[in-house]
Amino acid sequence: MKVFVPHYTCKTGFESGVACLKILTDYVNGVKINEKKPNDLTEIAVKTAKKISINNPLKIPLSYDLINLAVNNFNTVLFRQKENYKNDYEGLLDYENKIKSELMAKGMRLIVSKEFEEELLEALKDGPVIVFVDFNKLYKQLNLGFGWLIALEYNESKNELITYDPMYYSRLPKSRNHERLKNTFKNRYISFNKNFFIDSIKNIDELIISNREKTKRTTSKPFIREFFAIYKKENENTK
Repeated sequence: MKVFVPHYTCKTGFESGVACLKILTDYVNGVKINEKKPNDLTEIAVKTAKKISINNPLKIPLSYDLINLAVNNFNTVLFRQKENYKNDYEGLLDYENKIKSELMAKGMRLIVSKEFEEELLEALKDGPVIVFVDFNKLYKQLNLGFGWLIALEYNESKNELITYDPMYYSRLPKSRNHERLKNTFKNRYISFNKNFFIDSIKNIDELIISNREKTKRTTSKPFIREFFAIYKKENENTK
């Protein structure tokens, strides 16, 4: 265990992206880690998540929405398996293309690669990344939904991928596929068998999003496997 990040928490997947972004930006900025006192970001993260997702058709923060909060102060790199969402859900592709162009003009790098697993492990050599996940599959539990967690490092000797989930306290502490690390404060870091972690995010594009308006019954499967990393501006090595 080499990488330790600020101990911030949130309550649902909706605001997990904002919480993870705060964790990672503070980590990059060298903010002191207070192991004994968790900082619950739920209230401010919910407000921020609603604000930044107000214009996107899914009404949940997308990776681009999160990166938009960081791109002016950090080098940002988005890794994707495909360039665009596969379904145009009420103008999703138009929204994505617009904000993508704006972010790339501000310096965001976009890396599209079919070798998604290799890109993830390679990126972890340079530091933590934020990964979009299906928590139902990852934790083998129902009704957890989807959201973001931080992949911290890959331990090749144990073939494990170590993560920090800002909702870690609401998860089962142990299963066949993951285990909380006992040598960390309150066992808050979680290790997964690398192959299981990769398999659990392979079919992220099968996640269904439903329209929240009761008058509409439309659904879509728009997602793509993706993760993003941020680095200090003065660090030219962005990968």
